[in-house]
Amino acid sequence: MCKAMQRFLAKDADANVAGLPEAERKKLAAMLRNTKGEESEVRHKKWLKAISAGKFSFGPQELIYIPKGDSSWKHAALGTPAGWIGYTKSTVTGNHS
Repeated sequence: MCKAMQRFLAKDADANVAGLPEAERKKLAAMLRNTKGEESEVRHKKWLKAISAGKFSFGPQELIYIPKGDSSWKHAALGTPAGWIGYTKSTVTGNHS
């Protein structure tokens, strides 16, 4: 994925890119390995804590995650109105009978 994004930024699908540095790969692997089996909210908080502490090469970042409703990533990506519940079979297929 890293190489794909680097090629996208280079605007060259065949660019010779470095990919993820080995040290970063090891940090990510350790996080993935050590956050299994816990509740999703607990895992999420551990990732946010590591990111805000600057554990990764991009430096410390304060992230805000809004899972649902206005200002959520889904609302921003899809432009769904407030209170929107989701697709129904009829909206997907066009069959309203």
